[in-house]
Amino acid sequence: MNAQGASVAAAPTAAAAFPTYERRLSLAELIDSLAVEGHVDHVAADKLKAEWRLRKAEHHPLVVIGDQKWKSAVTGKQIGTEWLSEWLASKCGLKYHHIDPLKIDFTRVGEAMSIAYAQRFSILPIERSTKELVVATAE
Repeated sequence: MNAQGASVAAAPTAAAAFPTYERRLSLAELIDSLAVEGHVDHVAADKLKAEWRLRKAEHHPLVVIGDQKWKSAVTGKQIGTEWLSEWLASKCGLKYHHIDPLKIDFTRVGEAMSIAYAQRFSILPIERSTKELVVATAE
């Protein structure tokens, strides 16, 4: 499943696929980055993008890609939502944090922000101390 573009100079870099300005994740941007890095085949990537181009965005892009059950041609590991989340966090320079819903004290972290605010920005306060608040994001 490892396919590189014919011309390395013409192929976009993975770093270029994740600009620093704020916006929602797109399925195309994630798939293109996976293909450029050699994790997935360009043909399979293009096929998935074409299938989802006209669909309503009812599922998060990481879930859509994870549901394909692809294996990374680079690592040999299955590309699931957990793998994708770790990969994306590293690309964005963020620390990955596995969320165990049984270990979150929702009463304590819920004091930091309203449910409406958290839903509006697709965020979840997951840890709170006297000095900091750790917030997970879906974007």
